[in-house]
Amino acid sequence: MKPNVFDFATFAAFFRAYLDWAKDASGGKLSLRWFAKRLGLKSHAFLVQVANGNKLPTAPKLERLGALFELSVEQALYAGLLAELGRAKAPEERGRIGQALSELRGQREAATLATAHFAGDSFHLAATLFEMSKLPGFAWDAAWIAPRLRQPADAAQIAAAIAGLAAAGLIVGDAAGYRRAHETFSTSHNVSSAAIRDFHRQMLRRAEETLEAVPVPERLFFGHSLPVAARQLADAARLILEFRMRFEALLAAGDPAEWDAVYHLGVQFVPLTRRAEA
Repeated sequence: MKPNVFDFATFAAFFRAYLDWAKDASGGKLSLRWFAKRLGLKSHAFLVQVANGNKLPTAPKLERLGALFELSVEQALYAGLLAELGRAKAPEERGRIGQALSELRGQREAATLATAHFAGDSFHLAATLFEMSKLPGFAWDAAWIAPRLRQPADAAQIAAAIAGLAAAGLIVGDAAGYRRAHETFSTSHNVSSAAIRDFHRQMLRRAEETLEAVPVPERLFFGHSLPVAARQLADAARLILEFRMRFEALLAAGDPAEWDAVYHLGVQFVPLTRRAEA
């Protein structure tokens, strides 16, 4: 079974377990040299040191490892915190990281979703329906769903989204109808996907529409432009991911009987200028 990063207390232990699993799963074809080549390293010497616990990957290398290992957003953040914990010296810093790791372990039941199960542009609608299913009185029926969507969707589109959720194993059906098989899900972190790109495009459109259609007290927009160095990008991304997890935990702590709408939290941290020539 593929190792789950949430089961490990050090990055080196997780890395070794993943290498052993990948080697066995490939029939011995994958090696440290293969991983080094995929990561753009000149040799596998650095990976040997990581596996031995003598080195820890930097944030950029962690990003590439997360994509190569097909880690979810939560798993990639947890792996990064393990590496950060290995570098931390001060007790206060180790305590902060330990608390963050503990909070993330609560996300270990999240399913990692393969977007290939969704036909056309149905993934963004499916994600909305999955969260809608947590609302009191929800029914897996187009007649119930369609009037409550701000984004128009016909019965065929809703049926395609539901079929995708079932194919992905996020919901299961029986004589009583569909029910969620997982409380939450995540997609692989920093992996290019047409479905995920379409999801973000659709959500940006929905956000644009709310500027005119939704009263100010019911939505929030905030933007700030600032200079940044390339070496800071990975740390900035990690902080944004940590915020998202804490934000989600805050809302999940509410009374589900009081939930009456589905919101989307979108954060964009994107370049407004071209990078200066070295």
